[in-house]
Formats: sequence, C-alpha cells, structure tokens
Amino acid sequence: MSKLSQSSCMRRTYHLSSTSSTTARARTRRLSTWRSNPLDKFHTLKMTVLGSTRAEQLHDLKKKALFEQAASIEVNNFNAYASPAVFEKLFKPYLNLTPDPAVYEKLFSQLEAKLDVYEKILSKQRYLAGDELTLADLFHLPYGVLLPQAGCNWTENRPNVARWFKELTERESWKAVKDGVKPIAA
Repeated sequence: MSKLSQSSCMRRTYHLSSTSSTTARARTRRLSTWRSNPLDKFHTLKMTVLGSTRAEQLHDLKKKALFEQAASIEVNNFNAYASPAVFEKLFKPYLNLTPDPAVYEKLFSQLEAKLDVYEKILSKQRYLAGDELTLADLFHLPYGVLLPQAGCNWTENRPNVARWFKELTERESWKAVKDGVKPIAA
C-alpha cells in the first residue's frame, strides 16, 4: 500500500472512530431505540464526507438514513412477525408439520399492532422512507402477498397501507417476477 493510501486509510479510520463520541451518542439517545441505529449511521456518514458540508451531499446522506430507518422498520416490525406467521400457516402443512394456531394468532396480533404504526407513517408520506420508492418498500412484497393466503387481511381497515401495497403490487417490475421464473421453451 502506498504512503498516500495508507495515510488516508488511517485518517478515515480515525475519523470513523472519533464519530462514536459521547456527543453523537447523546444526540441519538434522546430518540426512541428503533430510530437510533439508522441515525447513528447517518451521523457517521455525515462526519465522513471528507469534511464537506455541501447541502446536496447532506441531502443524500439524509435520504440514505431514511432508507436505513425504513429498512429497519421492515425487518423489526413486519418481517419479524409476517415470516413466522406465514411459516406457521402455509409452510408447516406443506412440510407435513402441525401448525400451532396459538402461535399464529399471537404473531398475527403483534403484526396488527405494528401495522397500525405503518398506517400512521403512510398517512403522512407516500412510501416508508418519504415520497420516493425505496427497496425498503419492496422488501414487503414477498410476505405481503402471502399474508392473505395465510388468513391475514393485513391491509383491511388501513386505507394508507392498502394504497401503498396496491401501488407496490401494480408495478410492472413486480408483475414480471411475481410468478417466478418461467420455463424456457425448447
């Protein structure tokens, strides 16, 4: 490694480690825990923009932090309940295992509570990370389409969630892949 690249690596390493100061942690400590990880990433990225504070660079960092927050919401508040609920109701019978209705009901009820928060978020913005579609929204498609088959009408009584998910499922890109890989004609 050249002296120049070695010194810039050392500088970057120092800069990243210096961002985990008590000041940065104090800023995020006041926020709820589900937001702290994405905001920590935002502050770290913000501090590593090589000292630049240009508005467009900071705007991109904010968009990245909003994406990270939305992805975190999907993993911890949707997938954590939808995946095991679908497994319990759809995949266990397929695997000749006995589904446990009590487990499904508990997961479904926990998911319902989380979806009420989704409704609130989506009443203020078009997508989870703001008004632009991100992968965090698309991450909901695989289990989102299986939930009704598992007996969970998760968009019912939630007009904003229904609007959002309908928009996702009506995308041409989703329609092209939703049925899986088509066999090649010989």
